Amino acid sequence: MLIRLIKWFLIKCVGAVTKKIGFLQRYVILQDGGIVSQMEDYVFYRILVEKGLPVRADFSWYTKNCIMPWRLDRILNLKKIKKVSKITAFTYRNCFPYKLNGLFTDAIKELPPQPAWLGGYPRFSNEEWKTLVPKYIDIKSEHEVLDDRGLNTLQRIRERKCVGVHVRRGDMSTEIDGCYWKVHPAQYFINVTMIETFKDYKWFFFSEDKEWVEEQIIPNIDVENEVVEGNDIEHGYRDLYLMMNCDAIVTSQGSLGKCAFHLNRYDRYGNEKRVIAYDEKAADLWKWERL
Repeated sequence: MLIRLIKWFLIKCVGAVTKKIGFLQRYVILQDGGIVSQMEDYVFYRILVEKGLPVRADFSWYTKNCIMPWRLDRILNLKKIKKVSKITAFTYRNCFPYKLNGLFTDAIKELPPQPAWLGGYPRFSNEEWKTLVPKYIDIKSEHEVLDDRGLNTLQRIRERKCVGVHVRRGDMSTEIDGCYWKVHPAQYFINVTMIETFKDYKWFFFSEDKEWVEEQIIPNIDVENEVVEGNDIEHGYRDLYLMMNCDAIVTSQGSLGKCAFHLNRYDRYGNEKRVIAYDEKAADLWKWERL
Protein backbone atom coordinates (compact mmCIF):
# COMPACT_ATOMS: atom_id res chain seq x y z
CA MET A 1 0.00 0.00 0.00
CA LEU A 2 2.82 2.41 0.88
CA ILE A 3 4.55 1.75 -2.44
CA ARG A 4 1.31 2.49 -4.28
CA LEU A 5 0.87 5.75 -2.42
CA ILE A 6 4.44 6.82 -3.20
CA LYS A 7 3.91 5.86 -6.86
CA TRP A 8 0.66 7.83 -7.02
CA PHE A 9 2.33 10.86 -5.39
CA LEU A 10 5.25 10.81 -7.85
CA ILE A 11 2.88 10.53 -10.83
CA LYS A 12 0.90 13.53 -9.62
CA CYS A 13 4.08 15.52 -9.09
CA VAL A 14 5.34 14.79 -12.60
CA GLY A 15 1.89 15.58 -13.95
CA ALA A 16 1.80 18.92 -12.14
CA VAL A 17 5.23 19.86 -13.52
CA THR A 18 4.18 18.84 -17.04
CA LYS A 19 1.10 21.03 -16.82
CA LYS A 20 3.17 24.07 -15.79
CA ILE A 21 5.94 23.80 -18.39
CA GLY A 22 4.74 24.86 -21.83
CA PHE A 23 7.01 22.79 -24.07
CA LEU A 24 5.96 19.59 -22.24
CA GLN A 25 2.30 20.16 -23.03
CA ARG A 26 1.06 18.15 -25.98
CA TYR A 27 -1.45 15.59 -27.14
CA VAL A 28 -0.45 11.95 -26.77
CA ILE A 29 -2.52 9.57 -28.92
CA LEU A 30 -2.86 5.96 -27.86
CA GLN A 31 -2.01 3.48 -30.62
CA ASP A 32 -3.73 0.15 -30.12
CA GLY A 33 -5.73 -2.66 -31.72
CA GLY A 34 -5.51 -4.48 -35.02
CA ILE A 35 -4.46 -3.27 -38.43
CA VAL A 36 -7.58 -1.16 -39.10
CA SER A 37 -7.38 0.58 -35.72
CA GLN A 38 -3.71 1.22 -36.38
CA MET A 39 -4.58 2.85 -39.69
CA GLU A 40 -7.24 5.05 -38.13
CA ASP A 41 -4.93 6.07 -35.28
CA TYR A 42 -2.22 6.99 -37.79
CA VAL A 43 -4.59 9.14 -39.88
CA PHE A 44 -5.82 10.88 -36.72
CA TYR A 45 -2.20 11.55 -35.75
CA ARG A 46 -1.45 13.01 -39.21
CA ILE A 47 -4.52 15.27 -39.07
CA LEU A 48 -3.38 16.79 -35.76
CA VAL A 49 0.16 17.22 -37.09
CA GLU A 50 -1.18 19.08 -40.13
CA LYS A 51 -3.17 21.34 -37.82
CA GLY A 52 0.13 22.37 -36.27
CA LEU A 53 -0.69 20.82 -32.89
CA PRO A 54 2.03 19.30 -30.69
CA VAL A 55 1.30 15.58 -30.83
CA ARG A 56 3.08 12.33 -30.04
CA ALA A 57 2.13 8.66 -30.26
CA ASP A 58 1.91 6.21 -27.35
CA PHE A 59 2.81 2.66 -28.44
CA SER A 60 2.92 1.18 -24.93
CA TRP A 61 -0.20 -0.94 -25.58
CA TYR A 62 1.82 -3.13 -27.93
CA THR A 63 4.55 -3.79 -25.38
CA LYS A 64 1.88 -5.07 -22.99
CA ASN A 65 -0.14 -6.96 -25.62
CA CYS A 66 2.26 -9.27 -27.40
CA ILE A 67 -0.61 -11.16 -29.08
CA MET A 68 -1.45 -8.36 -31.53
CA PRO A 69 1.66 -6.52 -32.78
CA TRP A 70 1.85 -3.14 -34.54
CA ARG A 71 2.31 -3.88 -38.24
CA LEU A 72 1.06 -0.78 -40.05
CA ASP A 73 4.49 -0.13 -41.56
CA ARG A 74 4.24 -3.48 -43.36
CA ILE A 75 1.37 -2.29 -45.58
CA LEU A 76 1.68 1.53 -45.71
CA ASN A 77 4.42 3.98 -46.55
CA LEU A 78 4.33 6.11 -43.40
CA LYS A 79 5.44 9.61 -42.64
CA LYS A 80 7.48 10.03 -39.47
CA ILE A 81 5.65 9.25 -36.23
CA LYS A 82 7.07 10.88 -33.11
CA LYS A 83 6.78 8.58 -30.11
CA VAL A 84 6.77 9.27 -26.39
CA SER A 85 8.86 7.39 -23.87
CA LYS A 86 7.28 4.81 -21.60
CA ILE A 87 7.58 7.20 -18.66
CA THR A 88 5.86 10.01 -20.54
CA ALA A 89 3.14 7.65 -21.76
CA PHE A 90 2.58 6.42 -18.22
CA THR A 91 2.39 9.97 -16.86
CA TYR A 92 -0.04 11.21 -19.48
CA ARG A 93 -2.22 8.11 -19.23
CA ASN A 94 -2.58 8.50 -15.48
CA CYS A 95 -2.67 12.30 -15.16
CA PHE A 96 -4.41 13.56 -18.29
CA PRO A 97 -6.68 10.79 -19.64
CA TYR A 98 -9.37 11.71 -22.13
CA LYS A 99 -11.57 9.21 -23.97
CA LEU A 100 -12.57 9.87 -27.56
CA ASN A 101 -15.60 8.11 -29.00
CA GLY A 102 -18.04 8.57 -31.86
CA LEU A 103 -16.74 10.03 -35.13
CA PHE A 104 -13.26 11.45 -35.55
CA THR A 105 -14.57 14.72 -37.00
CA ASP A 106 -16.54 15.33 -33.82
CA ALA A 107 -13.56 14.29 -31.69
CA ILE A 108 -11.28 16.78 -33.46
CA LYS A 109 -13.77 19.61 -32.85
CA GLU A 110 -14.02 18.73 -29.16
CA LEU A 111 -10.37 18.18 -28.24
CA PRO A 112 -9.57 18.94 -24.60
CA PRO A 113 -6.86 21.46 -23.73
CA GLN A 114 -3.26 20.23 -23.65
CA PRO A 115 -1.78 18.24 -22.06
CA ALA A 116 -4.06 15.30 -22.82
CA TRP A 117 -3.74 11.56 -23.41
CA LEU A 118 -6.26 10.63 -26.11
CA GLY A 119 -7.64 7.11 -25.85
CA GLY A 120 -10.96 5.52 -26.74
CA TYR A 121 -12.25 4.25 -30.08
CA PRO A 122 -13.47 7.01 -32.39
CA ARG A 123 -14.11 5.96 -35.98
CA PHE A 124 -14.22 7.55 -39.41
CA SER A 125 -17.56 7.71 -41.18
CA ASN A 126 -17.95 6.25 -44.67
CA GLU A 127 -17.89 9.75 -46.14
CA GLU A 128 -14.70 10.59 -44.25
CA TRP A 129 -13.00 7.47 -45.58
CA LYS A 130 -13.62 8.67 -49.15
CA THR A 131 -11.56 11.81 -48.61
CA LEU A 132 -9.02 10.54 -46.09
CA VAL A 133 -7.79 7.47 -48.00
CA PRO A 134 -6.36 9.36 -51.01
CA LYS A 135 -4.90 12.03 -48.75
CA TYR A 136 -3.25 9.98 -46.00
CA ILE A 137 -3.11 6.33 -47.07
CA ASP A 138 -0.12 5.35 -49.22
CA ILE A 139 -0.27 1.60 -49.80
CA LYS A 140 2.94 -0.30 -50.50
CA SER A 141 3.40 -2.48 -53.58
CA GLU A 142 2.31 -6.10 -53.53
CA HIS A 143 5.92 -7.31 -53.45
CA GLU A 144 6.57 -5.24 -50.32
CA VAL A 145 3.47 -6.48 -48.50
CA LEU A 146 3.08 -10.13 -49.46
CA ASP A 147 5.29 -13.17 -49.14
CA ASP A 148 5.54 -15.75 -51.95
CA ARG A 149 2.42 -17.57 -50.81
CA GLY A 150 0.49 -14.31 -50.68
CA LEU A 151 1.68 -13.32 -54.15
CA ASN A 152 0.43 -16.65 -55.50
CA THR A 153 -2.92 -16.07 -53.81
CA LEU A 154 -3.12 -12.59 -55.31
CA GLN A 155 -2.51 -14.07 -58.75
CA ARG A 156 -5.46 -16.45 -58.28
CA ILE A 157 -7.64 -13.56 -57.09
CA ARG A 158 -6.82 -11.63 -60.25
CA GLU A 159 -7.51 -14.57 -62.55
CA ARG A 160 -11.30 -14.42 -62.19
CA LYS A 161 -14.21 -12.63 -60.54
CA CYS A 162 -14.17 -13.31 -56.81
CA VAL A 163 -15.68 -12.50 -53.43
CA GLY A 164 -13.52 -11.85 -50.37
CA VAL A 165 -15.09 -13.11 -47.13
CA HIS A 166 -13.81 -11.97 -43.76
CA VAL A 167 -14.61 -14.43 -40.96
CA ARG A 168 -13.54 -12.73 -37.75
CA ARG A 169 -12.83 -15.11 -34.88
CA GLY A 170 -10.07 -14.76 -32.26
CA ASP A 171 -10.90 -12.12 -29.66
CA MET A 172 -14.33 -11.52 -31.27
CA SER A 173 -15.47 -15.15 -31.43
CA THR A 174 -17.63 -14.68 -28.32
CA GLU A 175 -19.73 -11.85 -26.96
CA ILE A 176 -18.83 -10.34 -23.59
CA ASP A 177 -20.53 -7.74 -21.40
CA GLY A 178 -20.27 -4.30 -22.95
CA CYS A 179 -18.86 -5.49 -26.28
CA TYR A 180 -19.82 -3.56 -29.42
CA TRP A 181 -19.83 -6.56 -31.77
CA LYS A 182 -22.34 -9.27 -32.59
CA VAL A 183 -20.85 -12.68 -33.35
CA HIS A 184 -21.83 -13.72 -36.88
CA PRO A 185 -23.02 -17.35 -37.09
CA ALA A 186 -21.75 -19.82 -39.66
CA GLN A 187 -25.19 -19.82 -41.30
CA TYR A 188 -24.71 -16.18 -42.34
CA PHE A 189 -21.57 -17.06 -44.31
CA ILE A 190 -23.29 -20.12 -45.78
CA ASN A 191 -26.31 -18.10 -46.89
CA VAL A 192 -24.35 -15.37 -48.68
CA THR A 193 -22.77 -17.94 -51.00
CA MET A 194 -26.27 -18.55 -52.38
CA ILE A 195 -26.66 -14.96 -53.63
CA GLU A 196 -27.49 -15.21 -57.34
CA THR A 197 -25.35 -12.16 -58.20
CA PHE A 198 -22.19 -14.10 -57.34
CA LYS A 199 -23.04 -17.56 -58.65
CA ASP A 200 -20.08 -17.53 -61.07
CA TYR A 201 -17.60 -16.02 -58.61
CA LYS A 202 -14.86 -17.76 -56.67
CA TRP A 203 -15.03 -17.28 -52.88
CA PHE A 204 -11.91 -16.53 -50.85
CA PHE A 205 -12.26 -16.92 -47.07
CA PHE A 206 -9.96 -14.94 -44.77
CA SER A 207 -9.82 -15.87 -41.08
CA GLU A 208 -7.37 -16.33 -38.24
CA ASP A 209 -9.35 -19.49 -37.38
CA LYS A 210 -8.96 -21.53 -40.54
CA GLU A 211 -10.09 -24.74 -38.81
CA TRP A 212 -13.44 -23.22 -37.78
CA VAL A 213 -14.10 -22.08 -41.35
CA GLU A 214 -13.23 -25.51 -42.75
CA GLU A 215 -15.44 -27.30 -40.22
CA GLN A 216 -18.44 -24.97 -39.99
CA ILE A 217 -18.72 -23.33 -43.42
CA ILE A 218 -16.92 -25.13 -46.25
CA PRO A 219 -18.79 -28.50 -46.02
CA ASN A 220 -22.11 -26.62 -46.27
CA ILE A 221 -21.53 -24.49 -49.36
CA ASP A 222 -21.68 -25.31 -53.07
CA VAL A 223 -19.36 -22.73 -54.66
CA GLU A 224 -15.77 -22.76 -55.78
CA ASN A 225 -13.80 -21.59 -52.77
CA GLU A 226 -10.42 -21.24 -51.13
CA VAL A 227 -9.55 -20.76 -47.47
CA VAL A 228 -6.53 -18.47 -47.55
CA GLU A 229 -3.62 -19.84 -45.55
CA GLY A 230 -0.71 -18.38 -43.66
CA ASN A 231 -2.12 -15.08 -42.45
CA ASP A 232 -2.48 -15.34 -38.68
CA ILE A 233 -3.26 -12.43 -36.35
CA GLU A 234 0.32 -11.19 -36.72
CA HIS A 235 -0.08 -10.94 -40.49
CA GLY A 236 -3.61 -9.55 -40.77
CA TYR A 237 -2.28 -6.78 -42.98
CA ARG A 238 -1.75 -9.40 -45.72
CA ASP A 239 -5.39 -10.48 -45.50
CA LEU A 240 -6.39 -6.84 -45.80
CA TYR A 241 -4.22 -6.39 -48.89
CA LEU A 242 -5.57 -9.52 -50.57
CA MET A 243 -9.19 -8.79 -49.69
CA MET A 244 -9.04 -5.28 -51.12
CA ASN A 245 -8.26 -6.88 -54.49
CA CYS A 246 -11.46 -8.96 -54.50
CA ASP A 247 -14.48 -7.79 -56.53
CA ALA A 248 -16.99 -7.98 -53.69
CA ILE A 249 -16.71 -8.08 -49.90
CA VAL A 250 -18.53 -10.03 -47.19
CA THR A 251 -17.99 -8.37 -43.83
CA SER A 252 -17.80 -9.87 -40.36
CA GLN A 253 -17.66 -8.49 -36.83
CA GLY A 254 -14.75 -6.09 -36.75
CA SER A 255 -13.87 -3.67 -39.53
CA LEU A 256 -11.37 -5.44 -41.79
CA GLY A 257 -13.89 -6.07 -44.58
CA LYS A 258 -15.15 -2.49 -44.64
CA CYS A 259 -11.59 -1.18 -44.62
CA ALA A 260 -10.73 -3.43 -47.58
CA PHE A 261 -13.60 -1.79 -49.48
CA HIS A 262 -12.52 1.75 -48.61
CA LEU A 263 -8.92 1.08 -49.68
CA ASN A 264 -10.07 -0.10 -53.12
CA ARG A 265 -13.69 0.81 -53.86
CA TYR A 266 -13.94 -0.48 -57.43
CA ASP A 267 -13.91 -3.95 -58.97
CA ARG A 268 -11.94 -5.04 -62.02
CA TYR A 269 -14.60 -3.55 -64.31
CA GLY A 270 -14.58 -0.11 -62.68
CA ASN A 271 -17.86 -0.60 -60.84
CA GLU A 272 -18.24 0.14 -57.13
CA LYS A 273 -17.90 -3.12 -55.24
CA ARG A 274 -20.89 -4.77 -53.62
CA VAL A 275 -20.60 -5.20 -49.86
CA ILE A 276 -22.63 -7.71 -47.83
CA ALA A 277 -23.18 -7.32 -44.08
CA TYR A 278 -24.81 -9.37 -41.33
CA ASP A 279 -28.44 -8.64 -40.44
CA GLU A 280 -29.83 -10.83 -37.68
CA LYS A 281 -33.38 -9.65 -38.44
CA ALA A 282 -33.30 -10.70 -42.09
CA ALA A 283 -34.56 -14.11 -43.10
CA ASP A 284 -31.26 -14.97 -44.78
CA LEU A 285 -29.20 -13.10 -42.16
CA TRP A 286 -27.61 -10.72 -44.67
CA LYS A 287 -28.16 -7.34 -46.34
CA TRP A 288 -26.53 -5.14 -48.97
CA GLU A 289 -24.34 -2.57 -47.20
CA ARG A 290 -24.01 0.97 -48.55
CA LEU A 291 -20.57 2.37 -47.78
